[in-house]
Amino acid sequence: MQEHETVSSTQMATLFLCYLAGSSILFIQQPLIQLAKDMATLAVITANGIGFLLLGCVLYLHKQYPGLTYVEYSKQAVGRWLSMVFAILLIVELMLTASDIIRNDGAFVANTIMSATPVYVLNSLLLATAAITAYCGIEVMARMFVLLMITNFLFIVAAYVLNIPNYQVEMLFPLFTEGIKPFFYGTYVATGIPYAGLVVFGMLLPYVKQEDKPSLGKWMYGALVTHGITLLLGVICTIAVLGPLAAEKKYSLYVLSGMIEIADFVERLQTTMVFTQVVGSYMKTTIVLFILNVTLCKILQKQNERILIFPLTLVVLLLSLTAPNEQEASHLFTDVAPFVYTTLGVVPLLIIVLVTFIKQRIKRGRNR
Repeated sequence: MQEHETVSSTQMATLFLCYLAGSSILFIQQPLIQLAKDMATLAVITANGIGFLLLGCVLYLHKQYPGLTYVEYSKQAVGRWLSMVFAILLIVELMLTASDIIRNDGAFVANTIMSATPVYVLNSLLLATAAITAYCGIEVMARMFVLLMITNFLFIVAAYVLNIPNYQVEMLFPLFTEGIKPFFYGTYVATGIPYAGLVVFGMLLPYVKQEDKPSLGKWMYGALVTHGITLLLGVICTIAVLGPLAAEKKYSLYVLSGMIEIADFVERLQTTMVFTQVVGSYMKTTIVLFILNVTLCKILQKQNERILIFPLTLVVLLLSLTAPNEQEASHLFTDVAPFVYTTLGVVPLLIIVLVTFIKQRIKRGRNR
């Protein structure tokens, strides 16, 4: 980490919110509703609760190893070789995350407003912009993303509010019509995307200013709650407006924004959702590229922590172009991706937490 690069706790929470909400707000609703059925709202609440536990683990390790990144304190906790395995798993997770974001965003834009534009052009433009921003450093990212995230959330909330005349509250009931299994399936998906990936912020927390450390946890939990509420409202509004069709419409918020019609002049606001999605994907991709670069530089012990950003961006672009067909992509998103992200991120995190906790108990026992 470069000594002069620091951010405040509120800026770090903003980056955290950008990461959580970057692409999940638009993409996860339809598969979640499709899998969890009428239990989608409870699945979101449960997944957010699991996210609280995972964030608590990340903050616990940050407190136990002040000033160290995930790669550095995993070496202290579990040893050199196992920590190297965990670091490689983290790199794989980041690579898959970045390529998935770019692939989904390119498909979304191509299927909505730019059908004649090749997907590789859309992917390249977004990745190039994200790479340049990541190269500028975390301070630039933090300053930029505050305004962009506020704008995104204003557009999302506006879509919820302006659709009030279309709400049919009876569509939200009854619950448990197909038993408990859909609830567990929906929780599995909602937890894997995006909460299982929040372990990557173990690489960013050391950038927080020392004087802001005491308030970091409060702001991080606040960001998590904000994301959970926004996603929950999105699921509720989608079901209330679309009813049974909510499980079939792929880009539900995009569809909802197209249904807005007020006084014959406020209507067809789909472009706001396109803006929201593209900007959200750009911010999340930038954060992932930055963390990916820092992680690899830590492993290779490079002094210049920005030197690998553009080569890594090229690799991510190539991965994003190896896109399966739409049916296979849907299967990967709902069945494979949550399991992969949980295995690559959550399992190593829990092992490090457990080892650290045991070491701390042994140390306290010796000091008595």
